[in-house]
Amino acid sequence: MHPDPTRPGVNKHFHPRNRDFDMNGRRRFGFSLVELLVTLVVMMIMVGALARFFKYVGDTVAAGRALLALSGDLHTRRVALEHELRNVTAFSLAGADSSSSIGYFQIIEGPLNDQSTLNTPNDSVFGDVDDVLAFTTRSKDKPFRGQLLYLTKMPDPSTVASTHPKTVYGLDVLPGLTAPSTYSAETLESDTAEVVYWLTLDDKNGNGVRDYGEYYVLRRRVLLVRPDVLLNASYGALSYPYGPANGTSVFTIADLSLRRVGTSWVANDLAT
Repeated sequence: MHPDPTRPGVNKHFHPRNRDFDMNGRRRFGFSLVELLVTLVVMMIMVGALARFFKYVGDTVAAGRALLALSGDLHTRRVALEHELRNVTAFSLAGADSSSSIGYFQIIEGPLNDQSTLNTPNDSVFGDVDDVLAFTTRSKDKPFRGQLLYLTKMPDPSTVASTHPKTVYGLDVLPGLTAPSTYSAETLESDTAEVVYWLTLDDKNGNGVRDYGEYYVLRRRVLLVRPDVLLNASYGALSYPYGPANGTSVFTIADLSLRRVGTSWVANDLAT
């Protein structure tokens, strides 16, 4: 039996469906358990939505930064390559005399082609990846730079200083030194260099085949043309401790354009 709101002592605001008041007509404070659970669920949904939103924003920003960095790297590399090709010393001089001191421009065609280089026949992203571009070029505004370990023996300084004032005079290797880390390096400069471009596979699992997620990396090597640098015969590259005799290439210790004459390495000029 419901209370009669017209009777004395009964709060007329009370009604069984009116949840703002209790049976005695007093106003309720707080929330019920169901209301708390509903609020908690709504808050969890909102937090999850916010987390997904911020993750999306973060991924978008990261992708944008990566794309911007890649675009900047490609632009830098393109500008450098254009500059180097614009100053090639022997571009389109087919049949030129090798003794004319003009350098060279060479495209080496590897044995692979667009089909044989593919691991998956339907993959058209990668093509002929074993070709090599090599040439000699000049840098008129900023010289090329490279390093050379203390493995050199320069001519008389008074003779070289007149023609190469920026020459760094190397020191003979001391017999008591036994580890490559004990040797120092000098920075050499030259306005003429031999530049080589090629691709190498970033073979993460070492199976020799390009798999999914593995890509080719564009490599660039600059070898300075410095015919005034003479390798020390007694401590030359072939007898260098921990050097080529132990499986290390001479080009890991010298950023120089070199050729082998007998058992010695000789620095190239544009004629050789």
